[in-house]
Amino acid sequence: MMFTSPGRAARRLLLSVAAVSLLAGCGSTQATSTQATPAQAPSTAAYPLSLPVPGQDQPLVLKSRPERIAVLSPDAATAVDELVGTGPVIAVPSSSQRPSTSVRVQDFAHVPHVIPDGVNPDPEQVLSWNPDLVVVTARHTGETDASAALTQAGVPVLTLTNNWQTPKDVADNITLIGRALDAEAKAAELVSRIDSGMAAVREQVASVTERPSVLIMPNMGGKVYVSATNVLTSALVDAAGGVNAAVEAGYTHTMPVSPEQVVAADPDMIMLIDVMGAGEKSFSAVMDNPAVRKLPAVRDGKVRLFSASKIYGIGGVELVDGLKDIAGWLHPTTTR
Repeated sequence: MMFTSPGRAARRLLLSVAAVSLLAGCGSTQATSTQATPAQAPSTAAYPLSLPVPGQDQPLVLKSRPERIAVLSPDAATAVDELVGTGPVIAVPSSSQRPSTSVRVQDFAHVPHVIPDGVNPDPEQVLSWNPDLVVVTARHTGETDASAALTQAGVPVLTLTNNWQTPKDVADNITLIGRALDAEAKAAELVSRIDSGMAAVREQVASVTERPSVLIMPNMGGKVYVSATNVLTSALVDAAGGVNAAVEAGYTHTMPVSPEQVVAADPDMIMLIDVMGAGEKSFSAVMDNPAVRKLPAVRDGKVRLFSASKIYGIGGVELVDGLKDIAGWLHPTTTR
């Protein structure tokens, strides 16, 4: 790929050096939980900005307010849209433009560049778009490597390492992105809306005496998975008055699931999450199994298909709507 300026050529040279140092990396990055919420500072639009980032050795340094933002992860894209809109956004993942995974399709429709689905963003492609800030959630080795390569190439990269696994992680990441984009007041307002909305649902279900076990099953890459505690949906099920059946069955991470494993888990309810927009038929390899069809949850109609757009790694206020949907399904008489 040819670059049209000496600066871009230098970036490419740095990128090549970075790529050599990263060839040894492989496998999945484990989730790193953020323990402390980043401290708020007055919104003074003071650039250059040196911003400490949880889980990172070096602070994020921004010479000026970002005007060309490449967002490599859909949760971060939602948060950026909430805080500053899509005006400065030059790239988003394709999932941000898919109705099954985003309720902001119209917002992102006119973003000029789209990053293909997958866990290995192409750093050289991102560099060719000349971003002045890249935002990425480092869930996998490919995303971590891209973050390191782009940083070494001289591009400011805000790498989020807590994977948006809990409502607190969502709040922390929104706050951090708000500071980077000089949108702290907006971030504080958004966090407050999410907190108050979730608190209202928790109050509604606080009196429930029975918490049903829920098996959370997303479809991804042509397979059906089971979600353990390392996803935001599990935290939402808990907040809605349920229990993650995968945890009770001893699963520690999200993994492909077989009909036999579903039968062994014997959940009270089954939550199908349509990440791919393929509908119920995409779960047929598991749900049409005769033994699965005999489960009380299936026999009694306690299976529901949810769109991933409100409950699967969301960085915006849609999270509250998703929680309400789950709570209404688990406890319809309590949450009327």
